[in-house]
Amino acid sequence: MRLPQQKHGRRYHNSSEEDRRRQVFSQRIQHVLSVNSKNLSYKLELNSFSDLTEQEFNEQKKGYIPDPRNYTRNRRSVFMESQGNVTTPASLDWVAMGRVTPPKDQGSCGDCWAFATTAVVEGLLAKKTGMLLNLSTQEIVDCSGSGACNGGEFTVPMRYLISNYGSQTLWADYTYAAVKQDCQASCFSRQIIGPNIGYTNVPSGDEAALLQAVNRGPVFVGINANTSAFQNYKTGVINLSTQDCDPRNIDHAVTLVGYGYDSTLQLNYWKVKNSWSTTWGEGGYGRIARGTNVCGIASFAAEGTL
Repeated sequence: MRLPQQKHGRRYHNSSEEDRRRQVFSQRIQHVLSVNSKNLSYKLELNSFSDLTEQEFNEQKKGYIPDPRNYTRNRRSVFMESQGNVTTPASLDWVAMGRVTPPKDQGSCGDCWAFATTAVVEGLLAKKTGMLLNLSTQEIVDCSGSGACNGGEFTVPMRYLISNYGSQTLWADYTYAAVKQDCQASCFSRQIIGPNIGYTNVPSGDEAALLQAVNRGPVFVGINANTSAFQNYKTGVINLSTQDCDPRNIDHAVTLVGYGYDSTLQLNYWKVKNSWSTTWGEGGYGRIARGTNVCGIASFAAEGTL
């Protein structure tokens, strides 16, 4: 039995811990085999999280704490003027169109919210300047005043960026540490996204509005990732019922970067960028069924604007 210790560089403190991890890993093997034996729209695989208990996985790999006050139906942010509808094509992929940087790895820090926020801002910068640059997630963790590795949301870091005249440091300068540090943003030069940077919340549960939003650029979305379909996702379209994935129990943030139709599965899907490294899913990306708010993908969503 090849533990993630060998394949993914995981280290255990002693033989007792290794035995415990082996038990967790063995249970995960059986689950993956069981799910993959069914005729589902997605497949699972063993990965670097397969020796983590559910509690450990939730603590280390998630971290989105939505504020329900920001996402009531048909409520828009006071920071932004209303957005007009745009024509929506049958499919869209901001990755292929050069508005999305490669997926990163949040490590064992519950700061998915910071990665998803930064991805939205990177999309705004690319839209305005034509330059696709990796911006510093660590700055958001250290300086924005949100919950750092203990969880956070979207509006707090966006207000921080607004207070800095729509600018953010580069990833290469202010590098990622996967822990909260003292704020060091003043030590580095900043990329100017725009002094009019702002945000607006997508009406909760409205996938038609979400479709309009993603046609303007990458969108911050919260999802319920409290299911093994996410922990061990390999490929395909995650399509779960509300009983198996309650759209109200949001605990993880990702970036919506496109949508399309899978003719083999005969499913419409959303494409999301995750922050669990490129070894997760389809090169760091995942697909979630579109049209019925699967896993709450439209429950807590927000877009950045210039």
